[in-house]
Amino acid sequence: MITRIKLSNWRAYGNVAIQLEPGTTFLIGMNGVGKSSLVEAVRWAFDRTAKPDVEFIRKGERSAFVEVDLQVDQAVLRINREISLGTGARPLKTPRTELTATVDDRVVTEAELFARLETAWGADIGFVTRTAFLDDLSSSSKDSELRAHLSRAYALDTLEEHVGVFEQAVKQAGVVASEEHAAAGQLVRRIDRSRREVEEQEELLRASEARAGDHDVALEAANAALVEAQRAQAALDARARWDARWQQVAEAAAAFVGEPSPGTDLRPLLRSSLEAASRQRDEAREVNARLRERMAALEEALATLDAAAQECPVCRRPLDDESRAHAHEVQDADRVQVGRELEEVDIEGPSTVVSGLQRLIRDA
Repeated sequence: MITRIKLSNWRAYGNVAIQLEPGTTFLIGMNGVGKSSLVEAVRWAFDRTAKPDVEFIRKGERSAFVEVDLQVDQAVLRINREISLGTGARPLKTPRTELTATVDDRVVTEAELFARLETAWGADIGFVTRTAFLDDLSSSSKDSELRAHLSRAYALDTLEEHVGVFEQAVKQAGVVASEEHAAAGQLVRRIDRSRREVEEQEELLRASEARAGDHDVALEAANAALVEAQRAQAALDARARWDARWQQVAEAAAAFVGEPSPGTDLRPLLRSSLEAASRQRDEAREVNARLRERMAALEEALATLDAAAQECPVCRRPLDDESRAHAHEVQDADRVQVGRELEEVDIEGPSTVVSGLQRLIRDA
């Protein structure tokens, strides 16, 4: 037997708790006051296959729960099923549910609770939840066996005898309800206006949040574009530095390889010039070495000629003063010529060019 029903933020209900007396309970009231919502809440608490629906939650709230107390075999069973949209900045798109069950204040599993109910009631929980509430039964119901079972279980045939009494009471209650309904109509209209205003404000808020989201996306895109622009600028700066350095090297290399085209790889040109300059330096060194050897030989011949007595130091023939003077003149003339040639041989110039080219190749 259900002894208590408690709802929090369930559809139109804020917070309500109802104590039930033993026996069958009837819900009577005008349309739209929440009778079906109350029955639906209790059925949802017992339905193990119930799907979460955001419409269950009272407008403006983030969670709701249904709590049902039952008296079963001298034990108090309590079912608490909660539906929630979470506590984050944005509500969850799909609400989540959680069921808590106790038997005499002892926490039990969902399976243990429903197994106990099925054992006590002698039927599966799906059948029980259908038979516990009569608001869905009609003469057109396909479940004719269920209707016959309910007629026997709840003695519905005896209730028909009292229909006339209830109809008269309902008529009288209808008169009172009409008067109350007229009085409540204005309040309902004011509530509707307030609800529409709230909905408009909520729509404005959602639009504002959407615009804020668009601004966030635009900001992220702008930041990404800024990073890309900074990378591009860094690449341009690096290229500018490269171009400036290339120009410096190109100006220095112009004396050796001529005026190069912009962006030309200077290394092959400079290496070719280095090879030519190295050959020129080596040739100059070879010529210088040969001339120095010749100069040394001439000086040695002159010294020998000056030291000779009456015969030629080469052919050993008699050497008179005239022959000696002639030989000395010829050797001296050769020495002067070799000296001139030595002066004309430039070793330092090609060596300096080679050093400069080597340095330019490193720079290039």
